[in-house]
Amino acid sequence: MAQPVLTAAALEEISAAIARPVGSKAHCASEFLKKEGLPPGLVEEMDGLTDETPMRFWIIDNSDSMRKKDGQHLEVAEDGSISSTPCSRWAELADTLRWHGAVAEELQAWTQFRLLNAAMGCQQNITVGAKKGVGLGSLEKLIGSEPVGETPLVAALKGVTAEIAKVSDALVKASKVAVVIIASDGEPSDGDVRDALFELQKLPVAVRVRLCTNSADVLGFWNKVDKTSAGGLDILDDVHNEAKEVAKGNNWLTYSLVLHHVREFGCTKKVLDLLDERSLQPAEIREFIVLLFGSHLNATLPDPGADMMGFIKATTDLLAAEPPIWNLTQKKKTAWIDLKRGRRGSASCALS
Repeated sequence: MAQPVLTAAALEEISAAIARPVGSKAHCASEFLKKEGLPPGLVEEMDGLTDETPMRFWIIDNSDSMRKKDGQHLEVAEDGSISSTPCSRWAELADTLRWHGAVAEELQAWTQFRLLNAAMGCQQNITVGAKKGVGLGSLEKLIGSEPVGETPLVAALKGVTAEIAKVSDALVKASKVAVVIIASDGEPSDGDVRDALFELQKLPVAVRVRLCTNSADVLGFWNKVDKTSAGGLDILDDVHNEAKEVAKGNNWLTYSLVLHHVREFGCTKKVLDLLDERSLQPAEIREFIVLLFGSHLNATLPDPGADMMGFIKATTDLLAAEPPIWNLTQKKKTAWIDLKRGRRGSASCALS
Protein backbone atom coordinates (compact mmCIF):
# COMPACT_ATOMS: atom_id res chain seq x y z
CA MET A 1 0.00 0.00 0.00
CA ALA A 2 1.31 3.48 -0.89
CA GLN A 3 2.46 5.57 2.04
CA PRO A 4 0.24 8.64 2.65
CA VAL A 5 1.67 12.03 1.72
CA LEU A 6 1.93 15.09 3.91
CA THR A 7 -0.97 17.49 3.70
CA ALA A 8 -0.56 21.17 2.92
CA ALA A 9 -1.31 21.92 6.58
CA ALA A 10 1.45 19.54 7.71
CA LEU A 11 3.97 21.15 5.36
CA GLU A 12 2.98 24.55 6.75
CA GLU A 13 3.58 23.27 10.31
CA ILE A 14 6.98 21.87 9.34
CA SER A 15 7.99 25.05 7.52
CA ALA A 16 7.17 27.09 10.62
CA ALA A 17 9.31 24.76 12.75
CA ILE A 18 12.21 25.03 10.30
CA ALA A 19 11.97 28.82 10.35
CA ARG A 20 12.41 29.02 14.14
CA PRO A 21 15.86 30.36 15.08
CA VAL A 22 18.22 27.78 16.59
CA GLY A 23 18.29 28.36 20.34
CA SER A 24 14.77 29.77 20.54
CA LYS A 25 13.58 26.82 22.66
CA ALA A 26 10.05 27.73 21.63
CA HIS A 27 8.60 24.70 23.40
CA CYS A 28 10.56 23.89 26.56
CA ALA A 29 9.60 20.88 28.64
CA SER A 30 12.21 21.04 31.37
CA GLU A 31 10.04 19.90 34.26
CA PHE A 32 8.61 17.00 32.26
CA LEU A 33 12.09 15.85 31.19
CA LYS A 34 13.43 16.12 34.75
CA LYS A 35 10.60 13.88 35.94
CA GLU A 36 11.59 11.41 33.23
CA GLY A 37 15.02 11.17 34.88
CA LEU A 38 17.13 13.22 32.47
CA PRO A 39 20.10 14.99 34.07
CA PRO A 40 20.30 18.79 33.62
CA GLY A 41 22.56 18.76 30.57
CA LEU A 42 20.34 16.36 28.65
CA VAL A 43 17.29 18.41 29.63
CA GLU A 44 19.05 21.45 28.17
CA GLU A 45 19.97 19.49 25.04
CA MET A 46 16.48 18.11 24.46
CA ASP A 47 14.83 21.48 25.06
CA GLY A 48 16.90 22.93 22.21
CA LEU A 49 17.00 19.92 19.93
CA THR A 50 13.68 20.55 18.22
CA ASP A 51 15.12 23.77 16.79
CA GLU A 52 18.03 21.85 15.25
CA THR A 53 15.91 18.87 14.13
CA PRO A 54 12.45 20.31 13.40
CA MET A 55 10.95 17.16 11.87
CA ARG A 56 11.33 13.44 12.54
CA PHE A 57 9.89 10.28 11.04
CA TRP A 58 9.60 6.91 12.76
CA ILE A 59 9.42 4.12 10.18
CA ILE A 60 7.86 1.28 12.16
CA ASP A 61 8.17 -2.38 11.20
CA ASN A 62 4.85 -4.03 12.07
CA SER A 63 5.48 -7.21 10.09
CA ASP A 64 4.42 -10.66 11.33
CA SER A 65 7.86 -11.38 12.81
CA MET A 66 7.34 -8.59 15.37
CA ARG A 67 4.97 -11.00 17.16
CA LYS A 68 7.92 -13.13 18.33
CA LYS A 69 8.16 -13.18 22.11
CA ASP A 70 11.84 -12.38 22.63
CA GLY A 71 11.39 -8.77 23.72
CA GLN A 72 11.52 -7.15 27.16
CA HIS A 73 8.84 -4.93 28.70
CA LEU A 74 10.46 -2.40 31.04
CA GLU A 75 8.51 -1.09 34.02
CA VAL A 76 9.91 2.09 35.57
CA ALA A 77 8.90 2.50 39.22
CA GLU A 78 8.42 5.85 40.97
CA ASP A 79 11.82 5.50 42.64
CA GLY A 80 13.49 5.09 39.25
CA SER A 81 14.15 1.36 39.53
CA ILE A 82 13.43 -0.72 36.43
CA SER A 83 12.09 -4.26 36.21
CA SER A 84 11.68 -6.30 33.04
CA THR A 85 9.35 -9.06 31.90
CA PRO A 86 9.34 -11.07 28.65
CA CYS A 87 7.06 -9.82 25.88
CA SER A 88 6.79 -9.66 22.10
CA ARG A 89 9.10 -7.53 19.98
CA TRP A 90 6.07 -5.39 19.17
CA ALA A 91 5.23 -4.79 22.84
CA GLU A 92 8.83 -3.80 23.56
CA LEU A 93 8.79 -1.33 20.69
CA ALA A 94 5.40 -0.03 21.88
CA ASP A 95 7.04 1.09 25.15
CA THR A 96 9.61 3.03 23.15
CA LEU A 97 7.05 4.64 20.86
CA ARG A 98 4.89 5.64 23.81
CA TRP A 99 7.85 7.47 25.42
CA HIS A 100 8.72 9.28 22.21
CA GLY A 101 5.11 10.23 21.62
CA ALA A 102 4.90 11.79 25.09
CA VAL A 103 8.14 13.71 24.57
CA ALA A 104 7.05 14.91 21.12
CA GLU A 105 3.81 16.16 22.69
CA GLU A 106 5.56 18.02 25.51
CA LEU A 107 8.30 19.52 23.30
CA GLN A 108 5.88 20.15 20.42
CA ALA A 109 8.42 18.33 18.27
CA TRP A 110 6.82 17.49 14.91
CA THR A 111 7.00 13.68 14.73
CA GLN A 112 5.29 11.28 12.34
CA PHE A 113 4.97 7.60 13.20
CA ARG A 114 4.56 5.48 10.03
CA LEU A 115 3.62 1.80 9.95
CA LEU A 116 5.10 -0.29 7.16
CA ASN A 117 1.79 -2.14 6.79
CA ALA A 118 -1.78 -0.92 7.14
CA ALA A 119 -3.33 -2.42 10.28
CA MET A 120 -6.86 -2.88 11.57
CA GLY A 121 -8.25 -0.26 13.93
CA CYS A 122 -5.73 2.54 13.36
CA GLN A 123 -4.35 4.98 10.83
CA GLN A 124 -1.15 3.99 9.04
CA ASN A 125 0.59 7.24 9.95
CA ILE A 126 0.12 9.40 13.03
CA THR A 127 1.54 12.86 13.68
CA VAL A 128 2.31 14.02 17.22
CA GLY A 129 3.74 17.36 18.28
CA ALA A 130 2.15 19.55 15.63
CA LYS A 131 -0.64 20.76 17.91
CA LYS A 132 -1.01 20.31 21.65
CA GLY A 133 -3.43 17.54 22.56
CA VAL A 134 -3.65 16.11 19.05
CA GLY A 135 -2.19 12.74 18.09
CA LEU A 136 -1.48 10.81 21.29
CA GLY A 137 -4.84 9.03 21.28
CA SER A 138 -4.32 7.94 17.69
CA LEU A 139 -0.77 6.85 18.49
CA GLU A 140 -2.11 4.66 21.28
CA LYS A 141 -4.43 2.96 18.75
CA LEU A 142 -1.45 2.42 16.44
CA ILE A 143 0.52 0.86 19.31
CA GLY A 144 -2.45 -1.33 20.16
CA SER A 145 -2.73 -2.77 16.65
CA GLU A 146 -1.49 -6.25 15.69
CA PRO A 147 1.59 -6.80 13.49
CA VAL A 148 0.74 -8.09 10.03
CA GLY A 149 2.41 -8.60 6.66
CA GLU A 150 5.96 -8.38 5.38
CA THR A 151 8.68 -5.70 5.58
CA PRO A 152 8.26 -3.18 2.71
CA LEU A 153 10.96 -0.93 4.09
CA VAL A 154 12.27 0.29 0.73
CA ALA A 155 8.88 1.72 -0.21
CA ALA A 156 8.61 3.41 3.19
CA LEU A 157 12.06 5.00 2.83
CA LYS A 158 11.16 6.27 -0.63
CA GLY A 159 8.00 7.82 0.78
CA VAL A 160 9.85 9.61 3.58
CA THR A 161 12.56 10.74 1.13
CA ALA A 162 9.91 12.35 -1.06
CA GLU A 163 8.43 14.20 1.93
CA ILE A 164 11.75 15.54 3.23
CA ALA A 165 12.72 16.61 -0.31
CA LYS A 166 9.81 19.06 -0.28
CA VAL A 167 11.47 21.08 2.51
CA SER A 168 15.10 20.17 1.83
CA ASP A 169 16.11 23.63 0.60
CA ALA A 170 14.62 25.26 3.69
CA LEU A 171 16.46 22.81 5.96
CA VAL A 172 19.78 23.48 4.25
CA LYS A 173 19.28 27.24 4.39
CA ALA A 174 18.54 27.04 8.12
CA SER A 175 21.45 24.59 8.77
CA LYS A 176 19.00 22.04 10.20
CA VAL A 177 18.34 18.36 9.60
CA ALA A 178 15.42 15.95 9.61
CA VAL A 179 15.66 12.80 11.70
CA VAL A 180 14.61 9.38 10.40
CA ILE A 181 14.40 6.45 12.83
CA ILE A 182 14.00 2.98 11.33
CA ALA A 183 12.62 0.52 13.89
CA SER A 184 12.84 -3.00 12.47
CA ASP A 185 13.61 -6.62 13.31
CA GLY A 186 14.81 -7.72 9.89
CA GLU A 187 15.68 -7.08 6.28
CA PRO A 188 13.39 -5.43 3.74
CA SER A 189 11.14 -7.67 1.67
CA ASP A 190 10.86 -5.26 -1.27
CA GLY A 191 14.35 -4.60 -2.58
CA ASP A 192 17.82 -3.27 -1.78
CA VAL A 193 17.66 -0.90 1.18
CA ARG A 194 21.07 0.56 0.33
CA ASP A 195 19.74 2.23 -2.81
CA ALA A 196 16.84 3.76 -0.88
CA LEU A 197 19.17 4.98 1.88
CA PHE A 198 21.53 6.46 -0.70
CA GLU A 199 18.74 8.66 -2.05
CA LEU A 200 17.58 9.61 1.46
CA GLN A 201 21.07 10.57 2.58
CA LYS A 202 21.47 13.02 -0.28
CA LEU A 203 19.14 15.16 1.83
CA PRO A 204 19.88 16.91 5.17
CA VAL A 205 19.03 13.97 7.43
CA ALA A 206 20.31 12.04 10.43
CA VAL A 207 19.37 8.35 10.27
CA ARG A 208 18.98 5.99 13.22
CA VAL A 209 18.30 2.25 13.04
CA ARG A 210 16.61 0.89 16.16
CA LEU A 211 16.89 -2.90 16.03
CA CYS A 212 13.99 -4.89 17.50
CA THR A 213 15.75 -8.26 17.67
CA ASN A 214 18.89 -9.86 19.08
CA SER A 215 19.50 -11.85 15.89
CA ALA A 216 23.18 -11.82 14.95
CA ASP A 217 22.20 -12.19 11.28
CA VAL A 218 20.03 -9.07 11.37
CA LEU A 219 22.72 -7.09 13.22
CA GLY A 220 25.27 -8.28 10.65
CA PHE A 221 23.00 -7.20 7.79
CA TRP A 222 22.58 -3.68 9.16
CA ASN A 223 26.28 -3.36 9.98
CA LYS A 224 27.06 -4.15 6.33
CA VAL A 225 24.51 -1.54 5.25
CA ASP A 226 26.16 0.96 7.60
CA LYS A 227 29.60 0.37 6.06
CA THR A 228 28.31 1.14 2.57
CA SER A 229 26.04 4.00 3.64
CA ALA A 230 26.89 7.39 2.20
CA GLY A 231 26.27 9.30 5.42
CA GLY A 232 26.67 6.56 7.99
CA LEU A 233 24.00 5.17 10.29
CA ASP A 234 23.75 5.10 14.05
CA ILE A 235 22.61 1.55 14.78
CA LEU A 236 21.04 1.02 18.20
CA ASP A 237 20.18 -2.30 19.78
CA ASP A 238 17.68 -2.65 22.63
CA VAL A 239 18.82 -0.88 25.78
CA HIS A 240 20.18 -3.98 27.55
CA ASN A 241 22.39 -5.06 24.66
CA GLU A 242 23.40 -1.49 23.94
CA ALA A 243 24.51 -1.12 27.58
CA LYS A 244 26.70 -4.20 27.21
CA GLU A 245 28.18 -2.88 23.98
CA VAL A 246 28.95 0.53 25.49
CA ALA A 247 30.58 -1.10 28.52
CA LYS A 248 33.15 -2.86 26.31
CA GLY A 249 34.91 0.42 25.64
CA ASN A 250 33.46 2.83 28.17
CA ASN A 251 32.78 0.98 31.41
CA TRP A 252 33.08 4.23 33.37
CA LEU A 253 29.55 5.11 32.17
CA THR A 254 26.23 3.86 33.50
CA TYR A 255 24.29 3.52 30.25
CA SER A 256 20.71 4.34 31.18
CA LEU A 257 17.28 4.00 29.60
CA VAL A 258 16.84 7.77 29.29
CA LEU A 259 20.22 8.13 27.57
CA HIS A 260 19.14 5.43 25.14
CA HIS A 261 15.92 7.31 24.41
CA VAL A 262 17.84 10.55 23.80
CA ARG A 263 19.96 8.75 21.20
CA GLU A 264 16.81 7.32 19.57
CA PHE A 265 15.26 10.81 19.52
CA GLY A 266 18.03 11.96 17.21
CA CYS A 267 20.50 13.91 19.31
CA THR A 268 23.17 14.83 16.77
CA LYS A 269 26.14 15.07 19.15
CA LYS A 270 28.87 12.87 17.66
CA VAL A 271 30.13 11.83 21.11
CA LEU A 272 26.90 9.86 21.62
CA ASP A 273 27.40 7.94 18.38
CA LEU A 274 30.91 6.97 19.49
CA LEU A 275 29.84 5.38 22.78
CA ASP A 276 29.30 1.92 21.30
CA GLU A 277 32.10 2.17 18.74
CA ARG A 278 35.27 2.76 20.77
CA SER A 279 36.71 4.09 24.04
CA LEU A 280 36.28 7.83 24.32
CA GLN A 281 39.44 9.90 24.62
CA PRO A 282 39.90 12.33 27.56
CA ALA A 283 38.63 15.38 25.69
CA GLU A 284 35.60 13.38 24.49
CA ILE A 285 34.85 12.17 28.03
CA ARG A 286 34.89 15.79 29.16
CA GLU A 287 32.56 16.70 26.27
CA PHE A 288 30.22 13.89 27.30
CA ILE A 289 30.13 15.06 30.93
CA VAL A 290 29.27 18.58 29.77
CA LEU A 291 26.49 17.11 27.61
CA LEU A 292 25.11 15.18 30.61
CA PHE A 293 25.27 17.91 33.23
CA GLY A 294 25.14 21.27 31.45
CA SER A 295 26.96 23.67 29.14
CA HIS A 296 27.95 25.89 32.09
CA LEU A 297 30.65 23.29 32.85
CA ASN A 298 32.55 24.35 29.75
CA ALA A 299 33.91 27.27 31.77
CA THR A 300 34.83 25.35 34.94
CA LEU A 301 35.58 21.66 34.25
CA PRO A 302 39.36 21.18 33.97
CA ASP A 303 40.92 19.97 30.74
CA PRO A 304 41.93 16.33 31.37
CA GLY A 305 44.77 16.68 28.89
CA ALA A 306 46.37 19.36 31.06
CA ASP A 307 45.12 18.42 34.54
CA MET A 308 43.84 14.84 34.79
CA MET A 309 43.69 14.75 38.59
CA GLY A 310 41.85 18.07 38.68
CA PHE A 311 39.43 16.77 36.07
CA ILE A 312 38.73 13.59 38.08
CA LYS A 313 38.27 15.53 41.33
CA ALA A 314 35.92 18.08 39.73
CA THR A 315 33.89 15.30 38.12
CA THR A 316 33.70 13.39 41.42
CA ASP A 317 32.50 16.53 43.23
CA LEU A 318 29.94 17.13 40.48
CA LEU A 319 28.54 13.60 40.72
CA ALA A 320 28.18 13.86 44.50
CA ALA A 321 25.42 16.42 43.89
CA GLU A 322 23.65 14.36 41.22
CA PRO A 323 21.15 11.58 42.04
CA PRO A 324 22.22 8.08 40.94
CA ILE A 325 20.62 6.37 37.97
CA TRP A 326 19.31 2.82 37.58
CA ASN A 327 22.08 0.55 36.34
CA LEU A 328 20.46 -2.03 34.04
CA THR A 329 23.47 -4.34 34.21
CA GLN A 330 24.00 -4.31 37.98
CA LYS A 331 20.27 -3.94 38.74
CA LYS A 332 20.80 -1.21 41.29
CA LYS A 333 21.32 2.55 41.36
CA THR A 334 24.84 3.78 40.65
CA ALA A 335 26.46 7.08 39.78
CA TRP A 336 26.24 8.13 36.15
CA ILE A 337 30.04 8.07 35.91
CA ASP A 338 32.84 6.26 37.76
CA LEU A 339 36.14 7.45 36.33
CA LYS A 340 38.12 5.25 38.71
CA ARG A 341 36.40 2.21 37.24
CA GLY A 342 37.34 3.49 33.80
CA ARG A 343 40.99 3.78 34.79
CA ARG A 344 40.95 0.18 36.01
CA GLY A 345 39.03 -1.18 33.01
CA SER A 346 38.43 -0.77 29.32
CA ALA A 347 39.05 2.96 29.11
CA SER A 348 42.37 2.83 30.95
CA CYS A 349 44.33 4.22 28.02
CA ALA A 350 42.06 7.23 27.85
CA LEU A 351 42.13 8.01 31.56
CA SER A 352 45.67 7.12 32.58
